Amino acid sequence: MAQSELEKLAESIRAMCRQILRDATRLQERHRRLVQFAAKASQFSSASDDRGLVDVARLTQVAADDLETAITQLVLTAEQGLVYVSRLTARAGNAIGDGSSEVGERSGPPLVANTTGPSAEPGEWRDESGLRLSPDENALVDQHVERTAEVEPWITDRVKRLRDRLPDAVLEGLEHRLKRADSLKRKIATDADSPFGVGVSHELASISDSVRYTLCFPTAAYVVGVRHALDIMPEVGFELIKFKNYWGGSGYQGINSVWWDVAAALTFEVQFHTHESFEAKVTTHHDYEMWRRPDSDDAVKSAAEAHMSYVFRSIPCPQGAVDLHGKDR
Repeated sequence: MAQSELEKLAESIRAMCRQILRDATRLQERHRRLVQFAAKASQFSSASDDRGLVDVARLTQVAADDLETAITQLVLTAEQGLVYVSRLTARAGNAIGDGSSEVGERSGPPLVANTTGPSAEPGEWRDESGLRLSPDENALVDQHVERTAEVEPWITDRVKRLRDRLPDAVLEGLEHRLKRADSLKRKIATDADSPFGVGVSHELASISDSVRYTLCFPTAAYVVGVRHALDIMPEVGFELIKFKNYWGGSGYQGINSVWWDVAAALTFEVQFHTHESFEAKVTTHHDYEMWRRPDSDDAVKSAAEAHMSYVFRSIPCPQGAVDLHGKDR
């Protein structure tokens, strides 16, 4: 096959896979609402002994299960397609990305980890707190992790070049840009096991921080810097998906945003911090982990939350930061 024909085929497959992943993301939110509705209907039917509500709850759950199966197949199809096209073009000696010959270096521990906790059966994953992923669930997460590792350098390269266009910006914690496999599995297992958990495949579809970056600005330059970043990020193919401004609240201070990389067909996180708020985040990381752990008792959670609030209360809030938003972009 001629090189030009191969490139056209690769781009066609990538475009279809990106659209499939977008559709799966939209359906995932609808599935979550179906599950919540079915749970509420079931509670009301138990309290009122209403046969009509029992049927509503049952039919809603059936619909949710069918939708879950469909979303799983969509995500698997798209991810397998993207893996296929990357291997196809790699064999042909073509670089995939935005046309740049420079690719960000990958550092830190491997993203895929085969370590398991105590008493793990072959192929499954467990941690010391008792969280578990079955062999099939674990394999699904590993597949996601492998594809993330493949596309991360293309995202990192553009983020670095964006940083160079932002006066006073510092890209902190770049060595931690890849979420560790055990950390990802712990998060997915925790969320999937919650009362409104919707299954591992859907938790994977909603994961937005497998790749994450932190841009820090001096307090006096923070608002201008964040606005500038929001303006120029779409220029390299990044679409803003979510924007959460925590400035002025009682705990964590900073801005967390989620972006869709059109070329890589992957969501990633960018946090915007001052140097002080980033230091506070690093200082309270252990507290945050203890607060999230399902095996932490109420006293441990309360102590962790109190310490996080205490540390973040000392952080100066940049003038105008509370009013920053991601709308109209």
